[in-house]
Amino acid sequence: MKRKSIFRFFARIIIILILSLNGCVSYRKSDSLSLRLPEKFLYTGSAVVPDKWWKVFDDPKLNYLVEQALSGNLDVKIAWDRLDQAQAYLKIANASLWPGLSLDFNVADRRNVGKKEKISDEGTFYSPSIAATYELDLWGRLRAGSKAAEADLGASQEDLYTVAMTISAEVANAWYEGAAR
Repeated sequence: MKRKSIFRFFARIIIILILSLNGCVSYRKSDSLSLRLPEKFLYTGSAVVPDKWWKVFDDPKLNYLVEQALSGNLDVKIAWDRLDQAQAYLKIANASLWPGLSLDFNVADRRNVGKKEKISDEGTFYSPSIAATYELDLWGRLRAGSKAAEADLGASQEDLYTVAMTISAEVANAWYEGAAR
């Protein structure tokens, strides 16, 4: 009976050692799964699409429909609001890089009510205060926050562009599909 419990104890120790040493195994990048890219791409990706690309079709009705769709679409309004929000976050992130100054002014009125004896500190008291703060960015946390806010702003701008492009393309597609029928 005792021999069986000793065997279980050592079996558990061996299993724990195997499992804990498994975490020490280093990862090696396999070269056999490498992806071969062409030396030169056919397109550079630098083609600029005009903001109002649908005007190329010179169709006044299409122009009107796309303008109406873009001005009344809630997705576009949401994208504009997110862009405004990202701009506000960038201002907040950049403000943390500069010293802060806070002013405070308190007024207190102290009166002797219901007591026969006079208190000498009765009256109106004014207490102005000023405080200056500055956080040293020793490890770059504030600068990284500012760069992240800039990246978020760029992403919000691209989101707005994508929403506008998608909506205008859907309207143009629907307009010409309807005209073809």
